[in-house]
Amino acid sequence: MKSEGVIGAVRFLLALPLVVLMARLLLSINPLVRYLSLAAFSPEKIIYALLFIAVFYLTFEGRSIGKLATLVYLSYFAYLVLTVSPFVHTAFPQSQKGFVQLIGKYLTMTPKEAFLSMPLLLLISIADDYLLFLQNRGASLSSLGVPEGDVWEVVYPSLITFALAVVFSLVLFTWVLGYVKSRTLHLGSLGYFLPALLLIALGTSISLGLWERRRAERTVVVIKTRVPLGKGGSYRLEWGDEPLLIVNPGEKAEERELMIVRRAEKAPKFVKLAVGEKRDVLRRVKESVDGDNLFVLYSNLPPKEI
Repeated sequence: MKSEGVIGAVRFLLALPLVVLMARLLLSINPLVRYLSLAAFSPEKIIYALLFIAVFYLTFEGRSIGKLATLVYLSYFAYLVLTVSPFVHTAFPQSQKGFVQLIGKYLTMTPKEAFLSMPLLLLISIADDYLLFLQNRGASLSSLGVPEGDVWEVVYPSLITFALAVVFSLVLFTWVLGYVKSRTLHLGSLGYFLPALLLIALGTSISLGLWERRRAERTVVVIKTRVPLGKGGSYRLEWGDEPLLIVNPGEKAEERELMIVRRAEKAPKFVKLAVGEKRDVLRRVKESVDGDNLFVLYSNLPPKEI
């Protein structure tokens, strides 16, 4: 089974709590519920069906669900700032009363529900972005002709380590939830090791790049491939949203390694290659940061030659 399919299924399962949280948010909006009540189906069925379709499409089309989770997170955050923020209450006491009355008229969700949902939304956002990275990495290796067993050797350790980090994060979330609700969570002897395990999970998450530690100021695109070039041969790179490398082999062409380096505003998804009548695609296979530069490598060569 291909790694990108397995990771896509994991991403879909991870998105199911997001569907529930989004549905709860939408079902708490009174005008929306009243409008959907006019339909043949109940508002719950309509909202859940639309959200499942959207999440399924985003997951298996290789789109980010983490951005959607972040949007819901920011909606909860704005709601809490307007309703229970001490800053807003101190700076604008009369305005906050008006906000609370207006929000209470159109929104039935309580601040406690929003507060308890935010850690889970943050976890989903971080987790999905990293799983999408692993999914694209596996797809890139497969497109280069790497055997599926070798692809799993690259993806599997990262996936397992990541899963452990998520599990430890969920344990922490459950413990905090129990504390907030004034309940004691009995972990037995595991409680002695929990702080150390959480530190390991946090360090692993950072080392895997779940949080970007530094944003590069410049993007440098590196194109590496092997093409036939001979007497009178030439090549040129036409830059755009989908860059095209055109190669004219010339006479008595022999296969040679070609490397092109150029700066770009942003890295494209792929680079097209045209050698005479033949067409190929150079996919993004590697990224690295050196100082202020983000180097992005595009190639169709086997991994051992990159």
